[in-house]
Amino acid sequence: GYDMSQSGKQTVTVEYSEKGVTVEDFYDIGIDKLKPVSMEISGNFKKSFFVGDTFTHDNLVAKVLFNNGKNEIVTPEFSTPDMTTAGKKTITVSYSLNEVIVSKDYEITVELVVPTKIELSGNYKTSFFTGDSFTYEGLVVTATYNNGKFEKVTPTVTAPNMNTAGKKSVQVSYEYNNVKVTKDYEITVIAVVPESLKITKNPIKTEYFAGETFTSEGLEVTCVYNNKTEKVVTPTISGYDMSKPGKQIVKITYVESGVTVETSYTINVTKVVPVSINLSGNYPTEFYVGHEFISEGLTVTVTYNDGSTKVVTPTKISGYNMSSPGNQTVVVSYTEDGVTVSDKFTGYDVNITGKQAPRAIVGIK
Repeated sequence: GYDMSQSGKQTVTVEYSEKGVTVEDFYDIGIDKLKPVSMEISGNFKKSFFVGDTFTHDNLVAKVLFNNGKNEIVTPEFSTPDMTTAGKKTITVSYSLNEVIVSKDYEITVELVVPTKIELSGNYKTSFFTGDSFTYEGLVVTATYNNGKFEKVTPTVTAPNMNTAGKKSVQVSYEYNNVKVTKDYEITVIAVVPESLKITKNPIKTEYFAGETFTSEGLEVTCVYNNKTEKVVTPTISGYDMSKPGKQIVKITYVESGVTVETSYTINVTKVVPVSINLSGNYPTEFYVGHEFISEGLTVTVTYNDGSTKVVTPTKISGYNMSSPGNQTVVVSYTEDGVTVSDKFTGYDVNITGKQAPRAIVGIK
């Protein structure tokens, strides 16, 4: 008369039969509902998380002791923690049957996600010249976090002093959730110094005569620096001697930051020599036979190859014969530095008389 699947008060009938006679009696029993009494949890389940993780209870085993004295592994329910903030969180594991709830709490830790290190990579510039603008273009910064994840990030880069040469340390930093990680890399700042000189405009004069004043008018000189920039500069010019004829190398020198650069060009210095003479003045051209030849009043002007002129004393006057009457050609010559120039004038008549010729000039040219 009992049904053990049903709870409540039930009447149990007890019968006995013998020789065709059956006797029976009755008694009451009470059948309680199956109810959980307590819970235990075990297993290798996760207790440490990071902010933003999805909560999981994998591998957690919940075993419930029921009022019938049996233990059974059950599928419990779990409270949902706030995974957006860091801190200690309480997880409640519960199981309900027949309006009876048993539960067990355990604690998890939710850690703030913070960077632990940064790594530098990429094709970024590490060699500069003084005065350059610093750039870290091409630098790739990868941050690794305490949750094991990593990602490319935008860093803060401290620019070094670019006005002085030398090795410079560049600090790269990244901050997240108030935790900063840094990494340095080295750059080299090279002093800008002259590398070469070049003539960008030729001087207006490269042909000279000895003794002439040298001039660099029209000359433009450009300095080329090791950073490939260029600048027109005022150099020092030397190496010429205007007293010496011939080809000469004019040396161009420029000094900056202790570095000297040079270039040169060629000039030609021509020796100054006479090229012609000119005769002028009031000099006698009429004489008597036997009269002494005189050149009084004759002015001899020499012209040089540089165009200059000078009145000189002739080196030699020749070509006349004072004992021979008739027209004669007188040659006037001048020699300087081994160069002889000459000019001629013609015509003086010798009057042959029996008288002593007076010394006076008969004809004036």
